[in-house]
Amino acid sequence: MNKYFCHISIFVIAIAFTSCKKNIVQAPSSFTLYVVNAGIGVAEVQTNFTTTPLVPYGARNIYYVQSDQTIVMADSANPTAYLLNKNLGYSSGVYTIFITGQATALNTIVKAEADLPFIAGDKIYTSTDSIVNIRFANLSPNSVPLKIKIATATTNEVDDLPYKNISTWRAYKATATTANYSLQIRDAVTDALLATYTFTANATNRFKNVTLMIKGLQGTTTGTNAFGVAPINYF
Repeated sequence: MNKYFCHISIFVIAIAFTSCKKNIVQAPSSFTLYVVNAGIGVAEVQTNFTTTPLVPYGARNIYYVQSDQTIVMADSANPTAYLLNKNLGYSSGVYTIFITGQATALNTIVKAEADLPFIAGDKIYTSTDSIVNIRFANLSPNSVPLKIKIATATTNEVDDLPYKNISTWRAYKATATTANYSLQIRDAVTDALLATYTFTANATNRFKNVTLMIKGLQGTTTGTNAFGVAPINYF
């Protein structure tokens, strides 16, 4: 083959390859987002996600968000007053947005779930090593710092949990003989009993990660805004 022709051919191929590379469109990366609604007076948080766009009070929804996607959230009763309207810029990982406060003064807490416990799905567990991972989140806007204990225990699960604080994860047995945990929510200073809650470690949340969210208004005992605990299941 003529050397001149060969050189020209290589040059043309190189240009074509470079042009093709420029036309390649990279798909945006994505991350996992939990949205938890603990906003007093917010019956539903409205989002711009097409799948389950409303998050009820005391509950959560899970979304898979592209890294270039703007996230919009508002009280569904006041959709033009945004709680969030921005691109978080995350390219991977798991995050939670907690909606807190009261309808006239709402806040958002964005938490990177860097310590989310991993439970191997390919392991064969027995009835003696079943667990559930639990953490506590104080999202009651008028609460004092809290301590949390199991009724029969001599030590606390959490010693001091102020508003907007979240404890670390702890593993609890979830075997057939340890089905229920009777929890006491107490004033961290005075030790006054504020609420009780029974967590059932059964097949629904066995080998799961569960946030026990303290919600409502301290001192309110009835109605939607009653002070108490709501479980928020992760996976």
